[in-house]
Amino acid sequence: MSAPQADAEFFCASVEQAIAANRPGDISPEVLARVLQAAVRGLAFKTDKAGHYLEPYEKGSVTATETVMAATAIIRAADLNLWDVAMWFNRAGSAPGRDDRGR
Repeated sequence: MSAPQADAEFFCASVEQAIAANRPGDISPEVLARVLQAAVRGLAFKTDKAGHYLEPYEKGSVTATETVMAATAIIRAADLNLWDVAMWFNRAGSAPGRDDRGR
């Protein structure tokens, strides 16, 4: 296992342990922000280069509430509004099953 892969595994395990123990203070906000920034940028980069929607995580591994909470935080951090998001959401190739017209 490479060093970056080991670091990622350690971070993920640490977060899971903090959640299981109900200890939010065990998750560094600075580290969380850096990891999330890298993950968002990496997903956007790979999606753009692939030219089609990529699954951000395995279905069922994150709850709907967790998804909306994270998406809302990201939308706010980027100073977007729901109109902006709707425009991107309907963009061709941005979601599975969408045709070239984005419908």
